[in-house]
Amino acid sequence: MLQRIIKNKLEEETHNIEIMEKELKEDVKSPETDWIMQKNAMEQYVEKIEKQIR
Repeated sequence: MLQRIIKNKLEEETHNIEIMEKELKEDVKSPETDWIMQKNAMEQYVEKIEKQIR
């Protein structure tokens, strides 16, 4: 179960990185890239808050 969750998360992040790399090479920024960056920033913020709570 945990392996499946980790595998899915890794595949999602790999896909996101591929999108961002493609857009960097083409020097464009799509709404999808903005959303990915905002999502990652929020996840990092939540992790930081969770660590502070513990």
